[in-house]
Amino acid sequence: MNKQNPIHSFLVKIYVSLGAIVVFCVVIALLFYYITGLPQYSLRQLVDAVKTHDIEKFNKYVDLDLIVDSLIASQLKVSIKVSQNTEMVNVEDMFALSAKFGVINMNFPDFMSNLKKSLKILITEQIETISQPVQAKSIAKPQKDKSVEVYDVAQEIVKKEKLNFQTIIKAKKVGLRREGKISIVRVQLNDVDEVSFRLRQTPDRFWKVVSIGVQSEEDKKKKEKIICGQNIDNLSNAVKKWASDKNETGNSLVMTGELWTYFPRVPSCPSGGKYIFRTVKDPVRCDVHNAIELKQDEIRFEEELNGCTKNIVRLMEAIQDWAYSQGKTNTDAVQVNELTQYLKPIPICPSGSKYNFYRVCDVPECPVHGKIAGVENANQIFIQKREGKVRADRINSDLTQAKSSYESGNEKEAINYYENAKKLDEALPKSIHHYLGELYFNLKIYKDALTAYEKAYKLVKTDYVICYQVGHINKLLGRYESAIEFLKKSLAIKENKNIIDEIASCYLALKRYDDAINIYKNAIKTFPEYFYEKLGLLYYSLARYDNAISVFKEGLPKCYRDAEASFRNYLGNCYYMKKDYREAEGQYIDALTLDRNNPEYGFNLGRNYLANNDPASAIYHLESAERNGKKDAQLYYLLGKAHKGNKESEKAKKMLEDAVKLCKEPGLLEEIKKELDNLK
Repeated sequence: MNKQNPIHSFLVKIYVSLGAIVVFCVVIALLFYYITGLPQYSLRQLVDAVKTHDIEKFNKYVDLDLIVDSLIASQLKVSIKVSQNTEMVNVEDMFALSAKFGVINMNFPDFMSNLKKSLKILITEQIETISQPVQAKSIAKPQKDKSVEVYDVAQEIVKKEKLNFQTIIKAKKVGLRREGKISIVRVQLNDVDEVSFRLRQTPDRFWKVVSIGVQSEEDKKKKEKIICGQNIDNLSNAVKKWASDKNETGNSLVMTGELWTYFPRVPSCPSGGKYIFRTVKDPVRCDVHNAIELKQDEIRFEEELNGCTKNIVRLMEAIQDWAYSQGKTNTDAVQVNELTQYLKPIPICPSGSKYNFYRVCDVPECPVHGKIAGVENANQIFIQKREGKVRADRINSDLTQAKSSYESGNEKEAINYYENAKKLDEALPKSIHHYLGELYFNLKIYKDALTAYEKAYKLVKTDYVICYQVGHINKLLGRYESAIEFLKKSLAIKENKNIIDEIASCYLALKRYDDAINIYKNAIKTFPEYFYEKLGLLYYSLARYDNAISVFKEGLPKCYRDAEASFRNYLGNCYYMKKDYREAEGQYIDALTLDRNNPEYGFNLGRNYLANNDPASAIYHLESAERNGKKDAQLYYLLGKAHKGNKESEKAKKMLEDAVKLCKEPGLLEEIKKELDNLK
């Protein structure tokens, strides 16, 4: 066998290696050629240009002219109109901006040229590290009133269209759809926001961005709602898992702090909403995407809360009733099974949960609604009511024991019981004797009442009530001198018209009329409207008519308007008793003018006419008094005499017979019968 030439073999290896290298280079070149013709490659180069602020590379992969044209075309449809009369461009209400925008004073071609330049500057400023203020300033800015700078309009267009190439750097996900020489690249910036780039292939095989589309608000909201719904589903499952792990019931409140342990990252609504949790059985809601459901929930929760509040108030009242009847204190535990005597059945919360009970002084707690505002005040009222009843029971017990001990002669023990009662109620009288005096007086046991009050007086001599009671009881017992002594002591401590009346009545009982008159005269200085009447009537009762007339006339200007008619009537009575019928008539008429329907005034005037021999007028006024309610024997007796004087025998007889039926006074009855006999 022939051996191979080593040199030949070496050369073969070199040729093979060179061929492989050539093939590899060709493949690499073809691959590079292929990759550089892909829209993804052009987009990648655009991203690098934005990151490195390479404006030349940026311009290679972005067709600024087409992008600017698309921006202007988009805005011309809604914002820029050419006036029919001039070549001015009207930009009023552009993008719903403020009123600072007016009318641009330049022709349409110049405006469009400057607008495009401004837009290009703004776009390139996003890429370059240093902006181009000089370039911006080089654009002519008209100064005429109601005009707007083109550069400002360009800024508003960029702002409105949300044009920002920097967002491409934040891309989380890229999607590509190619249709011939057109490619649509969708760049996902985050879970919601998305930007689409429209690229067109150039004859040089690379791709240029010709337009940029920002996701519409409507699409964004739809996507946000979908993501929020997914979050709610995940949160609902987490709530169920948490309830299972913690052995919680459907009425248990969700502890959100514990819930987040089931998530690597706390879920959040992409629209900025807040997730609302209540109980395990209630659905999770988002206050943005579930606003309607939340409103319905709020109505239901409000109804449940109102029902729960009413239940708790009823339970609090039942607990205090139970505590009172069982003699429980605030710190005793509530026995729920015993409450059924006071509230049946024991209510539960409308949400389905049972209430928790603690001590007598504590408010029952709802696991769902927790502490309810306002019920604590109601609970304090119920507690105070129970404690008040308990205190009243103790006071009554002590007072009963005090009375019993007092009656058995054990005054020291009675005082101890009374002092215990007084500690519980400061409103009780100052001593046991005062209290017992009131007690006996109310029972009309006057002698025992007097003894108790006299003992109370020895302890407290400056109490006008005690002095008055001693004097008043002495008067009731007919001990007028002693009564006057203590009533004067009471009057010296405190002026009171009732005490003055009591003293005067004692003088009258002793027939010390002048003393009674004097005390009334002195009292007029302090209580004129009251004691002018009292003094005048006293004079009248003593038949001192002139004195009575003087007092009533003096008191007329000082009395109340309501009392004037009474004073006029009293004056009429005085003149009547003096047989001065004409003067009496005038006073009675004045009284009736002030109080037309008073039956007493009409009766007195009729009586006066009868005494003055005017039976017809007497009949008129006596019948008027009858119509106003006066129907007694005296009235019918006088009517009978008046009809007799008016020669109306039948009417007179009927009136006198009616008088006989009503009369209960023996002396008057005898007179009526005599008058009736005279008619026969």
